[in-house]
Amino acid sequence: ALGYEDCNDADHLRSDPALKLAVGRAPTEGDLASQPTLSRLENAVGWRECWRISEALLECYLQRHRKCPPRRLVLDVDATDDETHGHQQLAFFHGYYDEHCYLPLLVFAQAEGSGEQELIGALLRPGNVHGGHRAMALVRAMVKRLRAAFPDCHIELRADAAMALPEVYEGCEKIALPYTISLPKNERLIEMVHPWMRDAEAIHAETGEKVQVFGAFAYAAHSWSHERRVICKAEVMSQGNNPRFVVTSHTELEPEAHYRFYCQRGDPENRIKELKLDLKADRLSCHRFWANQFRLLLHASAYILMQAMRAALAGTEYARAQVNTLRLHLLKVGARIRESVRR
Repeated sequence: ALGYEDCNDADHLRSDPALKLAVGRAPTEGDLASQPTLSRLENAVGWRECWRISEALLECYLQRHRKCPPRRLVLDVDATDDETHGHQQLAFFHGYYDEHCYLPLLVFAQAEGSGEQELIGALLRPGNVHGGHRAMALVRAMVKRLRAAFPDCHIELRADAAMALPEVYEGCEKIALPYTISLPKNERLIEMVHPWMRDAEAIHAETGEKVQVFGAFAYAAHSWSHERRVICKAEVMSQGNNPRFVVTSHTELEPEAHYRFYCQRGDPENRIKELKLDLKADRLSCHRFWANQFRLLLHASAYILMQAMRAALAGTEYARAQVNTLRLHLLKVGARIRESVRR
């Protein structure tokens, strides 16, 4: 109520008699405990500082590639959950993840010929929003800067079904950004994939092995302004049928080749696991929302440093090592603790 978290004059508050009385202490008692230095730093930032840090992280990426600009760049956009435990601002229950959480949005960039998906953006969002919430605003701002830095680079977007929103399709088309996005199943799509599914079932009946048949058709949901190309995968296996769909602005690639391209977005999910498990990016335990956005950016900065370390280790056994391996083998420092009777 006294705004302790947001006040820069923490030394004055620790000795304030009114605050001592509020927590059940006598005004004559010693000063109250101080927040840790890092906690003060986290709670001192606001949206402007977070915005500037985000700009700086993207600028780091641009600087790394200015000498050798990429010819083709794939942006992988993905949402993930950060479970919360407490009373963090804007932490809400999310039905899909079945927990109280935040819903960060992460953007990775992969240049043609590079095996590394480089983190270029991390946006914290409330826990009760759709997976595609504010995704197009973030992508639009990043694409503008990427095109300014690399005018000859072909950029396209790849994402899972969380980004399957008309506003994302229309936003990409408005800025001429090619896209490939997973499309959730519905009864109409199941009906339209039936011819390819019938062929797959016939082959499976003959061979008894898993069968995949690919096709493409024009489709428009009720909320779409026009028809778009949909790639379908009719998969039949012993466990049952598994149809999958991808909506895309591409028209030149064969259906199977284009679906294989979409499947490559599974690798950025491994990068998210590194970020959350190896660098503890899911520890967003501050009360203030902007403090937690700042913490997410600190974790993102640490991950970018680890990616830079991997790049510096090209040609060695650590060139493709996981973050946890790099920490364990190259960063952790061993220590011997000696105990005696007196110490």
